[in-house]
Amino acid sequence: MSVNRTLMTQLQQFASVFGRHDIDLGEVYYHEPLPVQEPLPLGEALHTFYSCIELKEHPMIGGVLAVQFFRLPELERAQQGWRWIMTASGLAPDPKWPDGWIVFADYNGDALIVDSTDPQGPVYGSIQKRHSQIAASLADFFAMTTALMKIEEEEFELDATDEDSEVKSEFIERAMELAPGIIGREHGQQYLDFFFS
Repeated sequence: MSVNRTLMTQLQQFASVFGRHDIDLGEVYYHEPLPVQEPLPLGEALHTFYSCIELKEHPMIGGVLAVQFFRLPELERAQQGWRWIMTASGLAPDPKWPDGWIVFADYNGDALIVDSTDPQGPVYGSIQKRHSQIAASLADFFAMTTALMKIEEEEFELDATDEDSEVKSEFIERAMELAPGIIGREHGQQYLDFFFS
């Protein structure tokens, strides 16, 4: 399977930012691609992700994003309730779930999904199975996510929520400024709506 060099660059940058002053939980390490035992067909983008990123101790981005990534051994179980649903005869595929969509991370109980049928790995956010495309590729998703992690640390000193635990409007405005140049205007709006609406 080919390796997406653009995605590898973004994963390397993400791993270098992860671990901000103990606000991020668990550990994330980048390395050159290693063989991957796929629990289900991952597609090119997710294969690159899992071959280059080592996830330890249930890693979760802290702060305003609060994204928890599923390790390979957890990936099949992570599909339950999304790709696979409980029926009278047990677990079965959800006929409404698009083929090749894989839940790879969680945001407060909502799913982050990669379309494994596309080599670029478009990313969708799903809230109670209402889907929106938040990035054209997994590389774009990590580019935007890493940029927001840096802003939260460098410009907001890891204090981007107000006294009511709501994300500060100044942070969202800053994210809105950055999004068009990183993931495009339409996907940027969908990304911000998913995380901050």
